[in-house]
Amino acid sequence: MQVPVLSPLTRAINRNHRLDGRCFDQATPFGPPAGRYRTVHYGVMVPGLPPPLRFMNVIAVIGQPRIPIWRNGHLVETTPADTVSLLTATGAPGGARHVGLSAAEDCDLAADGSRLRFGDEVEITGAFPDYRVRRPDPGTGFDLRLTASRTVSHFAHLAGGLYDHWSLLCRYAGTFRLGGIDLPAAGLANLEYARGADIALPLRAFTYQIVDVDDRTQVLFGRVLGPARSRLQHEVYVRSLDEPSRLHRTGVRSEVLEYESAPRRTPDGRPMRLPVRFRWSADGAGHRPLVRVEGTATGDWAYGMAAGYAGSFDWTGTFTGKEVGGTGYIEWIG
Repeated sequence: MQVPVLSPLTRAINRNHRLDGRCFDQATPFGPPAGRYRTVHYGVMVPGLPPPLRFMNVIAVIGQPRIPIWRNGHLVETTPADTVSLLTATGAPGGARHVGLSAAEDCDLAADGSRLRFGDEVEITGAFPDYRVRRPDPGTGFDLRLTASRTVSHFAHLAGGLYDHWSLLCRYAGTFRLGGIDLPAAGLANLEYARGADIALPLRAFTYQIVDVDDRTQVLFGRVLGPARSRLQHEVYVRSLDEPSRLHRTGVRSEVLEYESAPRRTPDGRPMRLPVRFRWSADGAGHRPLVRVEGTATGDWAYGMAAGYAGSFDWTGTFTGKEVGGTGYIEWIG
């Protein structure tokens, strides 16, 4: 996909490159909406699970923003500020659930983020570096313990503190319940947080993808398009439990090779085309190939990743010259 390069204005607005390579600051806020911050996002993502699970996510957006691709207006029953959009999903049949909740009536949200209960759906508890994520559903539940590293990737750090979005690389261990059987699992996970002021941003399309290249290293790809398909973000992050996250903007390329035959209709009535086959890549130092990913969606799309979808994909490719592959995690709003 050919899109314009990042402009100096975009770099001046999103200053995430200034935080590249830094360790996580344990004093970083993790609380629900307060003060100038009207919207907060909590996320937990696990790629690479064995079939039929394939992936797990928890996507909570507290306070519906004035950004169409993030907003689920059809869920609002009280006020936009009080409305929570919650997706909890795995790729297993019946493993996805998207609901709307009232932050005031249905949720228990500690001011410091140490206890986040979203109705009877899911609960996130703890503080850095130890967290627990639990979905009590007897048929498709999970109970995971996360141990966060200090490896953090900053996707957004807008001027004036208008919007921040970051992701911690974690280890996890726990169980998934499937058909009345508890399945143990362990590996790499992402714990994410974002907060934003009440602003409108002209975002048009978004994708975020995660692949584990080994049991200690992740590669993340993020793309955000604005009006006229202008490139607001087009970045790859490489991070390890042993090393800090590094942002790569050199030679980043992405392309959708095939879409589903017909658009899907979202709950709020918008048609959306989802990808079937796609690829992305980035260069490292000296313009040498760093990573290349060729992906095929598995079709386990779940609506509720903001106003879009999340799911998994099978992938093959290379990382630092070595052949790699597995099952990745994808978010898509088109």
